[in-house]
Amino acid sequence: MMFYVNSTFFFYCAPPTECSFSAIADVVFLVDGSWSVGRPNFKYVRNFISAAAGAFQIGEDKTRVAVIQHSTDPRTEFNLKRHFTRPALLRAIGSLPYKEGDTVTGDALNYLLKNTFTEAAGARTGFPRVLVILTDGKSESPVESYAKQLRSSGVEIFVL
Repeated sequence: MMFYVNSTFFFYCAPPTECSFSAIADVVFLVDGSWSVGRPNFKYVRNFISAAAGAFQIGEDKTRVAVIQHSTDPRTEFNLKRHFTRPALLRAIGSLPYKEGDTVTGDALNYLLKNTFTEAAGARTGFPRVLVILTDGKSESPVESYAKQLRSSGVEIFVL
């Protein structure tokens, strides 16, 4: 599978294969941790994030990954300047707790605008910014204006 983002190609390779193409980006996973996802299904979410993030070369000067979990309110599980090795990143993803609550995706997108794609949170100037949203349903808050703001700031958005 190949993603095309801002003149850079991103390849997803199933582990244990490592991508041969060196993609460098700031990748943020916005994870729905609401009641409708359910604790048993949340392990599949963690597995997907591990497989997708683990395919990249992770490092301070390579691809950086952050995870934000939302339900009634958003929570930064870890930001873009937290894990600079694949093993540390995969351990963090594997230990993500299930949050529970309502599906308030719009508020989470607003949170991302203010707190995640920032220099203070580890986002870098001149690097592709990618947002992968994992959700199981419709948001209980408006999302369109925040999604437009993210796109206009250069963030490529993928929704699963």
